[in-house]
This record gives sequence, structure tokens and C-alpha cells, in this order.
Amino acid sequence: MKKLYLICLVAFIMLSGCIDAPIDSKTMGKNNKIYYTTTNGRKLSSRNIKSEHFGADLISNTYKDGHGVLTFDDTVTSIGDFAFEDCNHLESITIPDSVTSIGDFAFNNCNHLESITIPDSITSIGTYAFYGCSSLVRVTIPDSVTEIEADTPKDYSGRASVTTPNSVTSIGKCAFKDCKRLTSVTIPDSVTEIGESAFAGCSSLNSVTIGDCVTIIGEYAFWGCSSLTSITIPDSVTSIGDSAFCLCKSLSSVYCKPTTPPTGVNTMFEINASGRKIYVPKASEFTYCQVKCWRYYYWDIVGYDFND
Repeated sequence: MKKLYLICLVAFIMLSGCIDAPIDSKTMGKNNKIYYTTTNGRKLSSRNIKSEHFGADLISNTYKDGHGVLTFDDTVTSIGDFAFEDCNHLESITIPDSVTSIGDFAFNNCNHLESITIPDSITSIGTYAFYGCSSLVRVTIPDSVTEIEADTPKDYSGRASVTTPNSVTSIGKCAFKDCKRLTSVTIPDSVTEIGESAFAGCSSLNSVTIGDCVTIIGEYAFWGCSSLTSITIPDSVTSIGDSAFCLCKSLSSVYCKPTTPPTGVNTMFEINASGRKIYVPKASEFTYCQVKCWRYYYWDIVGYDFND
């Protein structure tokens, strides 16, 4: 009888080893959690949050003491397409540093999203990722970004921020369009392209720093940025797209550093501030005035010594 008991005990232990133990989220570390806050003090609806968007299964969604936590059974590796789309009450969110990509439409129409912390692990931000996020105010794009091809968020009275890290290599088309409260953008030296409509309609944008490795400023990239008063185009730029700075009604000073005039069309700087000047290298002033797309701005072009 004792022998039979021991056999049964061993069998039970062996069988137990085949059964999944309860997941202790505390052992997973911070990379299996996404922290957030909402404007209504409630947890995000499960209708919006689905496991397939995160590369791991969602095991709990709690909201306590003013903070929400999404907990997964494994490391979160991505914020997939449409992951938080239409989460209208989402106010802030912290993405773990295990995530490498933010998908298309990931935060589309999160119109109360004020603040998002994007880790250095991110290498890709998809198309329309933050489109319609009307509360975002400040965007800082890190040194690792190589492409911006975007449209942005919209309108809000507070001061919110988007900080993108040093590892981002691409920001998809229409990612930041219509961020009407966005006030400043810093594009680091690693970025090579600012794509179509990247910051179109960002009517509060008054400070833009373009990194020294950007070669292409896409069409409508800064269209309708009506608060922008000055822009410096680095000497790395070889192409400026159709209407890239059109309807920038306060733009009075354009500092264009390339010695060889970038290719473009005559709508590049259409409908800017009255008396706007386009400063180009002194040695290249005549060349600019002879190139078709730049000849349209003949009376605005001024030779300038960028070494002073």
C-alpha cells in the first residue's frame, strides 16, 4: 500500500510539472507592463485592447489610485496596428523599453492623449500613428531616427509632450498631421527624410530644428504651420517637395544652406508672410536665381554668409 502511495505521489508530481503554473507578473519585470492614465479615472475598455497587438497575451487590466496597468504574460515587443485606436479617454502612457515598433494608426484618434513616453528601443513608428491626437503639444525626435513621413495630433489647451528616442529609424506617413497644439519639433542628425505631410496643419508649431542629415523634405511636410516664423534648411537637403512650406503665413525668414539649390517646385514657399526673405549662400545666390523653381522667388532671395 505504501509503495502504491509513493508511485501515485511521483505520478502526481510529474503530471503537475506539465501543468502551467499561475503567472506571477512580478517576476516578469517591467517589460510585461504598460502603465497609463485616463481622463475619466477608469480602465481602458477591453474592446480596444487586444492581445494580438502586443506580441503577448493580456492577463489583466487594472486601474487603481489614478493609474492603470496592462499586464501581459510575456515581454511586450510591439504596439501593433490600431492598438489604442479610438481610446478617447487615454491621457498618458508609458511604453516599456522592450518594444521596438509602434504600428500604423496605433494611437489614432486618442484625442485626450497628452503625454507618451517612447523608449529608446523603438526603431519604427507607423503611418498615422498619432493622427488625431489633439492634445499632444511637443515632439522631440531622437538621434536615431532616419525617416519622418508623417502627419500628427490635434488640439488641446494644456502642455503635453511626445518624446521619441534615439533608436527610431522611421516615422510613418501622417504620423503627426494636424497636431494643432504642437509647439516645437527637434529632428536629429540621423534623420534623412521628412515625408509627405509630416507636420501639416500643426498651426501652433513655432520652433523646428531640422538635423544636418536630412536630404528630403517631402511635399506638404509643413503645410499650414501658420505660427512658424523662421526655418533653417541644412546643407544636406537636396529636395524640397510641392507646397512643403505653403500656407506658413508667419514664415518671414528661410535660411537655406545648400550650396547647390535643392530640387523642387515653385509652390515650396507659397503664401508665406509678407516681406519674407530666403537667405542662401552668397556664392550660390546667382545659381539659385537661375534655377526654375527658385527663380519664382527671385525678389526674395538674399545672399548670406552662413559662417558669420
